[in-house]
Amino acid sequence: MEPLVSGARKKGRFSTSASVFGADSVLAVGRFVLAFLLPLALYLSTVAPTVYNLDSAELTTAAYTGGLLRATGYPLYLILGKLWSQLPIGDVGYRMNVFSAIFGALTLAIADLVLRQLAIAGWAPRSTPCTPS
Repeated sequence: MEPLVSGARKKGRFSTSASVFGADSVLAVGRFVLAFLLPLALYLSTVAPTVYNLDSAELTTAAYTGGLLRATGYPLYLILGKLWSQLPIGDVGYRMNVFSAIFGALTLAIADLVLRQLAIAGWAPRSTPCTPS
């Protein structure tokens, strides 16, 4: 795999010799799962039990009925949402809210994976405080 940042391989940011089943990969999988499950637990504990208002209602209705919305249309969300809305769990609003929670948590896990691959630090370095002159 070629690095996404030029010169990153020379600086040792990307590991190219990690074993598929080594300790590093197990740790990376564990971090990915944790970065997915923690936000998912929070999202599922606060998910709306039915259709909410504004954008939620619009997206839920469009996905369930196979309709279109707005200029961009959100085609992937509507196609996957149409399939997901057919599951026999709760009402359509709840199903679509769970759908959004799962993919929101997956987005955070993938963002964590990408930032770790790019060797981006978790916190900004602490600098000296600004004092008014």
